[in-house]
Amino acid sequence: MTLAVRLNQVHRAECRDLLITLFGQTPELAELWCAAWEHEADQRGWPTTTEFWEQGRQWIDAQIQQRRGPNATGQAFVAAAKELG
Repeated sequence: MTLAVRLNQVHRAECRDLLITLFGQTPELAELWCAAWEHEADQRGWPTTTEFWEQGRQWIDAQIQQRRGPNATGQAFVAAAKELG
């Protein structure tokens, strides 16, 4: 396993854990959000760079807001991720 692959796994796990611990998502739903981001990025041809999961957090946050309204998570998800990461 390359370092790049391992780092991607670590950042993905961080994103998933933030969805669960800070925003009350179930593990299954958090996993689906991460998979949805990976699919979206793949469809757009975006590479897995060092910013991949930061962009993913922002995308997931925007998707949740669209579905639940502006106060569902706000920018709290992105801000919390930056504090921890």
